[in-house]
Amino acid sequence: MKISRNAPCPCGSGKKFKKCCMEKTSGPIDLLYRRLNDAHARLAPKLLEYGEKNLGYLAVEAALDEFMLWPEGGFGPEDMEKHESIFIPWLLYNWEYAPDDYVERLPIPPFEPIAGIYAREQGKSLETLERRIVEATVRQPFSFFEVVDTKPGNSFRLKDVFTHQEMEVFERLGSENTHKGDILFARPVSIDHVTMIMGCGPIIIPPGHKLEILNFKKEVFSNIKKISKKTLIDYSIEIRELYLFIYESLHQRPVMQNSDGELLCFHTLHYEIESPEIAFSKLHSLSVPDTEDQLREQAELDANGNISRVEIAWGRKGSKVNKALDNTVLGKIFIDDKKLKVEVNSAERAEKIKKKIKKLLAEHAVYRTTEIMSLESMLAEPQDPALLKQQEAEQEALWNIPEVQEQMEEMLMSHWENWVNMPIPALQGKTPMQAIKTPEGREAVEALLVQDQRNTQPQKKMDEITLKGIRKARELLGME
Repeated sequence: MKISRNAPCPCGSGKKFKKCCMEKTSGPIDLLYRRLNDAHARLAPKLLEYGEKNLGYLAVEAALDEFMLWPEGGFGPEDMEKHESIFIPWLLYNWEYAPDDYVERLPIPPFEPIAGIYAREQGKSLETLERRIVEATVRQPFSFFEVVDTKPGNSFRLKDVFTHQEMEVFERLGSENTHKGDILFARPVSIDHVTMIMGCGPIIIPPGHKLEILNFKKEVFSNIKKISKKTLIDYSIEIRELYLFIYESLHQRPVMQNSDGELLCFHTLHYEIESPEIAFSKLHSLSVPDTEDQLREQAELDANGNISRVEIAWGRKGSKVNKALDNTVLGKIFIDDKKLKVEVNSAERAEKIKKKIKKLLAEHAVYRTTEIMSLESMLAEPQDPALLKQQEAEQEALWNIPEVQEQMEEMLMSHWENWVNMPIPALQGKTPMQAIKTPEGREAVEALLVQDQRNTQPQKKMDEITLKGIRKARELLGME
């Protein structure tokens, strides 16, 4: 940005630019950033000391309660620790003592942020840059900012998701740890030509959560023609509530479900059977897509040509999740001599197959027991490195078969071609093709695609195909 010769020098000296930094070899904006950074490093401990002296623990505890939006179960020391990077800046520059909210009166003026009180009491003894930091930061609202570009180690460009205002922000550490599409809950503050982060949430929000922010924007700000700084201040509690919700959702273990939306919980049902041949003759119809003849070809037979050992994939035609799939495997049935074992991944499927076996086999099978293992217990079990290495090698060998690659590419490409016309819950039931007709919908679809792309690992062959599929979806949507 070009600075006028007669404008105040951005270094903060109070002189005109032409009389100060214009002729210096180091950039004046970079110099002001360093001076502001140093001034903030001096100011922060002074404000904290002042706050501790005048507030006391009970007031800080009450402020934290307000910051956390008065949780029913209260809060603990861990809440201060988790949110310290954003709570402390909020406490110093945004929180205001309201006497009616407290039983005991506090020895500070009401309805004025701590930093503002401190600056007023210090008067002219406060350094010029420290005062400018306070004046620029007091009552400034927090918002959600999307990273639109980065210069690692120097700065990044942020866009307010609510107001669409863009700004170049000096941030050396943050610019190294963020990527395009990431979202920050933060408060950028501008002083002359320099914008700095003065308080930021401790988490980098993945692109996929932008949809929650856009839905909030649509619902809460639907009657507001232009979202302004005042709007963000007026709705600061609701905006902070959304941030806390996203924070908690990112720290909770995701609920894993199967393709029917059922909670993943692995069940193994055990039976004793009268005859493997009889069991096979009664159960082979549960297989999709293999026919009875195909299953017999894969089975082990006894000396008389009867079934001795066989595996049956229990399934149904079609897929609720992916239209590109012809079938959905619901479980696996293993017949081994006089034993029958069924493996499924939910309690609901276990109950369904149990009823089917009772109906189809009747007196030819006796139920013995069911082993149940939750996903958590499975993840907690130590993995055998040798077994994992063997599985990786087997998967790699499978991927090296041209026919397998061709089939997987055809399936995944078909999925992404169908995806653009599939109703998506995150898009409030609209298809991506329908959603992109509005600016907000286009933003939401972009966030989904960025998140899906972020979840891939280019070195994996399946993910290479997925990236190709995402590019195809962008092409069909006109979002290349």
